[in-house]
Amino acid sequence: MKSLVIVGIASALLVSACATKETCDPSLDANVFQKLGCTVTGTYAERLSDKEKETLKLEEQRDMLLLINKELENDRAITSNNLKERKKALNSIKQKVAKLQGDLAKKNALKGDIKKSLDDVQKQIATMESAKEDTSLLELEEQKSDLEQELNTLMTNM
Repeated sequence: MKSLVIVGIASALLVSACATKETCDPSLDANVFQKLGCTVTGTYAERLSDKEKETLKLEEQRDMLLLINKELENDRAITSNNLKERKKALNSIKQKVAKLQGDLAKKNALKGDIKKSLDDVQKQIATMESAKEDTSLLELEEQKSDLEQELNTLMTNM
């Protein structure tokens, strides 16, 4: 009888010693022999080590994502400032055009070619104001410099 009990326990231990990481999940309900097998074979320790490594990798990824997010926030702030500067420069050009029109109206010197040039400048300003947010900075800067050149040409022609 004693040998039968020993054989039974030994066979149970041998079966439980065949435990894998998947079967040694602490969240699963296991019997005493399975838990003993997982402990004796070191599968619990291996599983813990693997989970710690996985956690470290995830923390590194999180840190990288936080860094990327911070860089994107900085880029957004810079872009926002550039947009504000462009709008400020465009308003300045609009004020100069309005002043020039007012001066010409006072002098009653709105001749056909000057009036046409002023109308063209105003159309370009309207186009720039209605430009989409995703219009490249280079395009808008080029348009701004073209407008300033035309404005300067008009002012010298007066």
